[in-house]
Amino acid sequence: MNKYFFLSQQYMQTLELLKRHELWDFELGIELRPLIQYCLPPPTLENIYLIVRWLEAMDFNEDWANLDLLKRLSRKLRYHPERNPDEYIKEYGSSHPVAAAIRKVHNLEWDSESKRQAISSLLSTVFEHTGPAELLDDTDYYLDVYQLRDTILAKLAAEKGLPLQGNTTKGLEAKNRHTAPILDGRRWLGCAFNELDSDQSFWRNPPHLNFTHTVSDSQKPKTPKKPDSDQQDQNPNQIELNDSTLTNSEQFYELHNFVPHWVRSNVRSHANSYQLSWSSIIRYWSFLLDKNRLPQLYISVLALVIGLPKRRWSKATVGKAPELEGQEIIFDPVNQCLFYRVLNGATNFEHQNRLHTSEIVGLALPKSLGRCLDEHRSVFEEGVKEERAVRDFSANHPGPSTGINQMARSGHCLLRSCLMSEVSAFTLAGNLPIEFRARACYVTTTNATINQNFRCTVSLLKTEINQRLSSDHPLRKQINTLLEECYKEPVNFHVGSQLGHKPPLFSDIQPPRLSGDQVLEKANGLELHFYWMLQYAYANRPVGPGTETFLLDNFRLHRDKDSADFFESKLIFEHSLVQAQFQELMKCRQALFQQNSQALTDETSRPIALYHQQDRASGMIASSPLQSQQASQLAKNYWSLAFNHDRTNASRHQCATFAHKLMSENHADLWLGHHIDGWDALAPFSTAHPELFNELEMLQSQWLEKLGFKLKKSPLS
Repeated sequence: MNKYFFLSQQYMQTLELLKRHELWDFELGIELRPLIQYCLPPPTLENIYLIVRWLEAMDFNEDWANLDLLKRLSRKLRYHPERNPDEYIKEYGSSHPVAAAIRKVHNLEWDSESKRQAISSLLSTVFEHTGPAELLDDTDYYLDVYQLRDTILAKLAAEKGLPLQGNTTKGLEAKNRHTAPILDGRRWLGCAFNELDSDQSFWRNPPHLNFTHTVSDSQKPKTPKKPDSDQQDQNPNQIELNDSTLTNSEQFYELHNFVPHWVRSNVRSHANSYQLSWSSIIRYWSFLLDKNRLPQLYISVLALVIGLPKRRWSKATVGKAPELEGQEIIFDPVNQCLFYRVLNGATNFEHQNRLHTSEIVGLALPKSLGRCLDEHRSVFEEGVKEERAVRDFSANHPGPSTGINQMARSGHCLLRSCLMSEVSAFTLAGNLPIEFRARACYVTTTNATINQNFRCTVSLLKTEINQRLSSDHPLRKQINTLLEECYKEPVNFHVGSQLGHKPPLFSDIQPPRLSGDQVLEKANGLELHFYWMLQYAYANRPVGPGTETFLLDNFRLHRDKDSADFFESKLIFEHSLVQAQFQELMKCRQALFQQNSQALTDETSRPIALYHQQDRASGMIASSPLQSQQASQLAKNYWSLAFNHDRTNASRHQCATFAHKLMSENHADLWLGHHIDGWDALAPFSTAHPELFNELEMLQSQWLEKLGFKLKKSPLS
């Protein structure tokens, strides 16, 4: 093995092992790659399996190897048919010192938390400080990792009073001196000389082995071509994706054949192989009209316009009040309205055991269509019996199925998404897909708005039909008569988030009556004003122990307290009004602390709202971050201000609703920190696009003005 490029060779040996054992396909390889880079195990499945088991046993949970991943890998490797315990390499301390360090920590009689801390500190240090490949020396690399391991273990043991075994503490002072330049960033790990000419560590640009794609039996072509003689030994289930031209046999298993079916078909776009075209829809509807299958035609038209699938139409009934359960649809013939529930929508805070109006849509149908449904009460029952009609049509018209479900899905691309946002389109369709629930749960709309969207969709459908058919075509006449634009006025109520409407007007707030220490209460009143200005200016989550905010020139880097599954953080322009208000707040804090002969500290100068209290014993003023529950209670006490359902995150819902109404859901995503596009600044509607930041700043100004926020001078200066 090359003395200087040894690390590249070791790393590639392990990757090639995984590839030989069919563990290097794209999905698994993406997860395995950081684990291999951090741990650098010897190239046997048994060694890799044991390292995964050791990490799993101590509940290791880092970004590059979370606990769920470790459990999945442990199960996969444990039952891998080619894992052989006899292949375990026992003596690998000098050749693979990082893996040996993991084994040493595993064998320590320490608690799991201390083991996790030691391994995390060691592996992250090695990963970040390993020098460029051309400068690495295998002997120096071993010595650096070995001495760095002992330094970290000894320090942690001293802090926690933990026992150490072997020679870990031997020559500790010399080890500390040896590793100090590495920890300080003055020397690369694995390089004997103090060379930092290159700013690229080894892991910034590691060697790469192309992933393979595994083709399942169900995805293979039914009649494969016979491969060329020079390709007889190739396994068609495993094809390496590279930049070169594919061979003849590989071309037969092109990417389209082994991309998972979900990737190609479970999308509402023209990439969906089952997406219907206008020509297919018009031919099918003409067929239904010609065969006098009017119930199927009515339900098919409604499915295309609204987006409700077959399973919901099969539960449609005729009734009066919208007493809905589950996925039912109720047609009210008196008001000619269609009532149905929005599935997977926002939280119902009012009625835990029954539906609230915020979960219901009431569509006022065109009067002509409403009369048809009223006169023929069996339309819903007969309309869903479409199998024979679809089969008869498909006999002479090949292509995607024209059933109700495909009509509902195709209407998203052809009609609804052309006129409204994704959230609005799925709300009209009565079901929020999982990828849009984070958006939708914050937005409040109205039933009148949904009805307006429905009418626009009906109008667009008629326009498309009229453009494609002559004026005397029977289907054109039928559609224009059926969808004549004459509607009853729908009942209006809020739909979606129960927190997003009725934002408070801060211009109407009266100064509080001061009862205690007036100086402290005046300061806390200004802090409270700043707290709510921040919440409404930046659409932040309720402030808690995990909330952090930093100012970087004109940007605010904000991290919300983490949710159960996600890290919440965002980067946003600092608004001019917030900047000016913070300057006044600093004047107030300066005056408050000067009156008490105290000086401002870094903690009391942070760009967040604080709460000040005076210690009775010492007379000193103690300040701590003003948190959401406390701010909500102070708003009640000082201003008699209560938020919807007493929820401390109502401001966030109101911000999202305002952004959706005035601009778009992309602006709301940027404001709330929902960067589902991965911050791709070059994407057309990216939430990292520079223009979006500028537009959001204008949106914030309008919002703060609407709420009545104005610059408040320091009451103590």
